[in-house]
Amino acid sequence: FLQYLTQALSAKDVLLYAPAADAQGLIAELGFGGAVVPTSRDYVSVVSANLGGTKTDLSVEQDAQLTTHVDVDGSVTNTLRLHRRNPLPLTEGLQNKSFVRVLVPQGSELVSASGFSVVDVGTSEAKREMHPQVEEWQKHAVTTLSNGTIVGTEAGKTFFGNWIVLQGGEEATVEMVWKLPFRISSLDRYSLIVQKQAGSVPFVLRQVLEIPGRRVLWATQEVPAVGGVSQEWEITRDVFFGAVLGVQ
Repeated sequence: FLQYLTQALSAKDVLLYAPAADAQGLIAELGFGGAVVPTSRDYVSVVSANLGGTKTDLSVEQDAQLTTHVDVDGSVTNTLRLHRRNPLPLTEGLQNKSFVRVLVPQGSELVSASGFSVVDVGTSEAKREMHPQVEEWQKHAVTTLSNGTIVGTEAGKTFFGNWIVLQGGEEATVEMVWKLPFRISSLDRYSLIVQKQAGSVPFVLRQVLEIPGRRVLWATQEVPAVGGVSQEWEITRDVFFGAVLGVQ
């Protein structure tokens, strides 16, 4: 039981909360509370909200590639290609309609977004009471680009959000490009935290780190010293990668 509970906590299939501040502090320290973690370098979390009540996200297959390019001037650009496939039959009620957000370091600048579905959410005249925190998020969210991608701030991160709608048997690949709010100096560190969405199905993420004119002096795992870094993880839990980069 303890083994399975530990696995479920690490995978964020089970989250904990305690009203007592000291107990909650311990939960947060162990990473079992589901909080979005602060970071001074790179960060990515893919968060999908499946609408319609059919729970088809449990069946949707997903994989992603994150290409991180460090330019000669130290600026950093990320390109995320997210591929999703709905393997369910083409049957009424098995459509997967998801609003997908990508959380990134706060202050990141969206360059482009493509491949998303066009969805008219309409408006409702029904009276409703909005939670103050949600109202604050909505206030600072801006719809940008011709395809309706939303840029906002939440939990200390910038997010880019848009719709992916898949009928049974359909698949789609979307792409987002953004510039990070920091630069890499001639001798500097690069790190990446990938946070798994709580309760989500694991997926494969491949990262390609392009560092022309630089080499890896040290890394948290074995990688080539020159020629860039290519690595792959199954996101069953949060992932961390760090490296010290130096100009050749």
